[in-house]
Amino acid sequence: MRSMNLLHINQDVTVDGGGVARMIREFAPPLSEQGVAVHAATAQTPDTLPSGIDRHASVSAIMEAGVKGDLLFDVLDRWDIDVVHVHEIDNVDLIHELVGRVPVVLHLHNYSYWCPGQELFYGATEERCPLSLGWKCVPNAYHKRCNDRHPKRLYGSLRSTKKRMDLFEEDVRFIVSSTFLEDRATEAGVPAGKIDIVPYAVKASRFDGNGKALMGDLDPGFVMYAGRLSHTKGVPHLVRAMADLPAASRPKLVVAGDGHARDETEAAIAACGIEEQTELLGWCQGDELSWLYENCSLLVVPSVWDEVFGIVGLEAMAAKKPVVAYDVGGISQWLVDGETGYLVPPKDEEELSARIQELLENTEQAEQMGRRGYERFRDHFTVREQAQNLLGVYEDVIDNA
Repeated sequence: MRSMNLLHINQDVTVDGGGVARMIREFAPPLSEQGVAVHAATAQTPDTLPSGIDRHASVSAIMEAGVKGDLLFDVLDRWDIDVVHVHEIDNVDLIHELVGRVPVVLHLHNYSYWCPGQELFYGATEERCPLSLGWKCVPNAYHKRCNDRHPKRLYGSLRSTKKRMDLFEEDVRFIVSSTFLEDRATEAGVPAGKIDIVPYAVKASRFDGNGKALMGDLDPGFVMYAGRLSHTKGVPHLVRAMADLPAASRPKLVVAGDGHARDETEAAIAACGIEEQTELLGWCQGDELSWLYENCSLLVVPSVWDEVFGIVGLEAMAAKKPVVAYDVGGISQWLVDGETGYLVPPKDEEELSARIQELLENTEQAEQMGRRGYERFRDHFTVREQAQNLLGVYEDVIDNA
């Protein structure tokens, strides 16, 4: 067993943090079992140190563009760090300063390293942007609503993205979660030989049947959406698809999440007249979220942008539930059409409604797809397996430094 000092650098690692913070927390114990001392440097200070993380340093410079990282460099020396794993941080200059001091692994969790708007998505037309950083990003921000249109902030995003793209030529290893994102990264200029695919993963123990019920009047059998309420997530598409189901047998739609598009979502619900059959729960986590997965009929992922991966799908598979999703981005990395759920052409609300209805009417088929999904999750997307793959990347980067 090889010993190693690893430092995660991210904006957050607290127990309440989701997304990347949860990934860091859940991967830490299996990495520790393999001889890796896992440390973290974040902009926030956790009240308690998550299990598996040995030491933590609060470094505000992580999220402050242009600020020198002297404190972080002191941590590298004092903790004898062998490799750093950089996640979501705003201080791009800091990443450039790290290169050459210590082997660097840079995790591409989104498109921000070549897209100033971070989403490769035209908000005005709900279309995918095929570009990387260039002069067209300026008029597109105004006409296609793909970025902040305030001149100072727009300029700042363009400048920051250029600095991020300069890292493509540096001695940095990149991690992506799907073959789709690998293709997009190479199109943007990341050398293919510098990219490793390590899919996201979730802990199966989160779905052990011990979830905590949210409310007494929420009966099992509902259709579920989990995630942010934003224009890219396409929740109004799901609302209209649910409204097209036969009224007499239509189950509740449960939305676990929140965001700046909540008003848009509520307007779609009202326009469809299904207020009494929809529950907007806001953000749910822990045992409550587990209970929702365990008691829904199926999960729907109606995203209209190119999802980098779509980790909510793994959560549904771990809970043995089928998934119906628009076929965008990296979703086909984990959803096998016709086996673990259904892939639907993007923005085809009629087909989305039909596939939802099919699974609601054929419970045996839905249960079979749920079981197949769980088997696929168990074979490919457990935290322990992906932590082992991540360890392989770290070892290779250190050996070739």
